[in-house]
Amino acid sequence: MTSRRLSRLALMLVLGAGLGTLLTGCPGSATKKKVAIRRALPKVERSAKRAFDRGVRELRLARGEREQARARVRARKQFIEAVEIDPRLWEAWHDIGLVDIADGDLPGAATALGKAIAIQPASVPTALTLADVLARLGRYDAARAELERALSAIEAAKPKAKPDSDTGGTGGGDDKDKDAGADPDADPAEVEKARKEAEAEAAREAELQKRAAGGYTEGAVRLRLAALLRDQGKSDAALAEVRKVLRMEPASGAAYVELGLIYYKGGKLDLAALVMRKASVIVPKDPVVWNTLGLVALAQGKDQEAFSHFDAAAALDPQFATARFNKGAVYLDAGDYARAVPELEAASAADPRDASILVALGVAYRGKKKYDEARGAYEKALEVDPRNADALWNLGVLYMDFQDSPAKAREPLERFLKVAPGNHPRRPDAKSRLSEIAPEPAPPTPGAPAPKAGSGPGVKTPKPPKGKKAK
Repeated sequence: MTSRRLSRLALMLVLGAGLGTLLTGCPGSATKKKVAIRRALPKVERSAKRAFDRGVRELRLARGEREQARARVRARKQFIEAVEIDPRLWEAWHDIGLVDIADGDLPGAATALGKAIAIQPASVPTALTLADVLARLGRYDAARAELERALSAIEAAKPKAKPDSDTGGTGGGDDKDKDAGADPDADPAEVEKARKEAEAEAAREAELQKRAAGGYTEGAVRLRLAALLRDQGKSDAALAEVRKVLRMEPASGAAYVELGLIYYKGGKLDLAALVMRKASVIVPKDPVVWNTLGLVALAQGKDQEAFSHFDAAAALDPQFATARFNKGAVYLDAGDYARAVPELEAASAADPRDASILVALGVAYRGKKKYDEARGAYEKALEVDPRNADALWNLGVLYMDFQDSPAKAREPLERFLKVAPGNHPRRPDAKSRLSEIAPEPAPPTPGAPAPKAGSGPGVKTPKPPKGKKAK
């Protein structure tokens, strides 16, 4: 069980309309002085844009899990048509990547998102989504490069101070406001008007920065970078990123959570508990805080306290499946399948497209000797993620060891060996199992007559009675 389960990538569709002018500003607008950070792109072909819009519409109108799966197939065809007409349509490449993620094709997603970022390197959502995919593929250095790209784009999007032509300094407007406030003879109405104008301008600047960054802040991206470094075991570098965030946002609950996770992974459980208790004061209604407190308590051997924290996380957000999963995983590790099943069923109900929850649920069903339900859970996990190695291995084991169907185990085990990483701990077992399964009969040679029933090597043909000819 990992310290904090990887969240699935959110499908963040990039819509084509208006993206080209997102940061360029309009004549007479408050954003006129801003310089676009997005690369200026030539106009795309109208027919490509129409195909792209059709694809987006397919995804937006789909309702229900099955319809969404069918909609992804149709949408992908439209996005492919769009980039075949005009390969410069980076939004289509981005959304192809998102569809591939939803279908479990991470290598395909990395390729499509890489094409999108090559065309539009200042797209923060694309860089972050690509970073997540690369991390899941184990390409940590490449993922880190994408996070640093996102940070550069956010920095470029920050409002720049306007030089004061009279003084040669910066922030002339702010100085005027200070002078007005310090002048005892200043009209209070004028002072209030200047203050409101300054606040409105600051709000416009903040909104512009937010739109430029796709809604992401520097702090949020740095915390993603810290999490990546933590997963690589680079605790010092991860701590450095968190401290940068805390200097910018001293009351950031998310930063304290990440700090706690770094200490947790480093085995500094007392420090982790201390930091997480501080986080629980800053953001008491954040389920992630209580889930992390549960993980720390569990590592300290305080099982009941851990379960209490997991329950608190689930109560704060019934759709927060991670806490129920962690609780179920503890029961599963202890072999308590009866208690694991309801926890994992609740987690799966809250997040039905999480393949790792479905695999764990299948193991719990298998422990309860509910073999058909176990097979259904593994198969559903493979519908969500066709390349899920754990689901494939468990399905093969179920057929071979529990349902006395070794022939059926061949296909999932062979697929497992194709998709599992080279260091997957189950690879030797899968190879050993395949060597025990009888090889499939060779197909008949083309043109050769098919053997008759009851004939062939090892089959004796009975002799006809005397006086009768064999028919």
